[in-house]
Amino acid sequence: MLGNLAIPIDGFTETGIGDRYAPKGTNEHHNVATAAYRPGTIIEYYNERLDGYGACIYLKYDSGAGPVAAAAGLVATLYIRAEDHYTVTCDSSDGILGGKAALCLSVITDTYYGWFWCKGVCPDINIAADSSYAENADLTTDGDVAAGEVIMASTDGVVDTYAGTNAGLPLGQTLAADTGTDLAAENVYLFPMWG
Repeated sequence: MLGNLAIPIDGFTETGIGDRYAPKGTNEHHNVATAAYRPGTIIEYYNERLDGYGACIYLKYDSGAGPVAAAAGLVATLYIRAEDHYTVTCDSSDGILGGKAALCLSVITDTYYGWFWCKGVCPDINIAADSSYAENADLTTDGDVAAGEVIMASTDGVVDTYAGTNAGLPLGQTLAADTGTDLAAENVYLFPMWG
């Protein structure tokens, strides 16, 4: 048991937290070949700018048979070929659509470990120099998601309007409509699926 855990001092994606901490030269816990946390570890946070709570989960990523690369804002679902409950993929042919899902915080190398957004409001973290996930990461949609709609995982990391109970678990709810096929991460609230 790891006990109570705090947000990693250099942020979930090791790019620093605002102006408080500088990123390290090498990754120690995000996008790494060997897990630095127990897979399935969940850390909760409070996003002051969005005035809400959320959580990130530590998972292993597999690009699947597609293969489909992980990128910020893509939905990753449980990987059907995994021998555990903590490996996810954005490849819809190898993922369990309608099952547990989380959103990628950044690029993650195939078979590497890292943090994924799994509950509540998005984390307000740096994903690159002067680039906040909450302000600059977009979820990819089918191009027809309205404000207030419940969303679900769809094909290869894309979100779509929830199709009802036969479609499985809903992913979250939108606070604003998509623009084209982009839905700002700060306009999504994820329902808790993990833990």
